[in-house]
Amino acid sequence: MTPFNLDIISFNDIAPVPVPSAVWLFVLGLLGLLTYMRRAPSAS
Repeated sequence: MTPFNLDIISFNDIAPVPVPSAVWLFVLGLLGLLTYMRRAPSAS
């Protein structure tokens, strides 16, 4: 067992709410889409 794995385990324990990477990717994508829509000129 390497210290790197121990660091990941300790980080997961410290985190208040363990969030799967899939959820992070979804949230980041949603925020990116919102910022893109906000920047782009409103074409209705």
